[in-house]
Amino acid sequence: MNKQDLRVVKTLDSIENALLKLLEIKPLDRITVTELAQTAMINKGTFYLHYVDIYDLYRYTLHKYIRKPIEEGDFFSDFFDDPELFLTELSAALDKNIPIIDKITRNRERPIDYNYLIENIKAKIYETGRIQQNITNDMKITMIFGSYTILHNEYQEGYTEQMQELLAEMTKGLFPRTENA
Repeated sequence: MNKQDLRVVKTLDSIENALLKLLEIKPLDRITVTELAQTAMINKGTFYLHYVDIYDLYRYTLHKYIRKPIEEGDFFSDFFDDPELFLTELSAALDKNIPIIDKITRNRERPIDYNYLIENIKAKIYETGRIQQNITNDMKITMIFGSYTILHNEYQEGYTEQMQELLAEMTKGLFPRTENA
């Protein structure tokens, strides 16, 4: 199956839109493949060509909206040169998808897979070529963005500037600028 084929793209969009529509009225564990297929106007076999089950579709859809602003971000070199600006740009990019992520994760415990978010950020930072990919750098990046996710959840309202300052200082301490950078 060619995922670039327009028919496949339209089918996948239809399935995703059906999931989002159903999530507006009921929790994920109450949505059946039959109901989703009817809403998407496809047959169940078509659904199973693309997904293992409803939870597979859920994970794929959630990951798509987490991954998209990271993949499209052109600000990852700022991570080293201007961490404050980087964190502002990253937050703004992620915030664009918050309404749809909230719709997807409604009524779910531990709604966002933060490890998935961190792994995607880590990959984009390595793509800059500014640091070598190794376990030490993995740990440093994970420490920064693990802190980012915890602080973001705990202090969302009114503390954004303070959070970004603290995380920028952490970034500068863990990845000090050199003359070559």
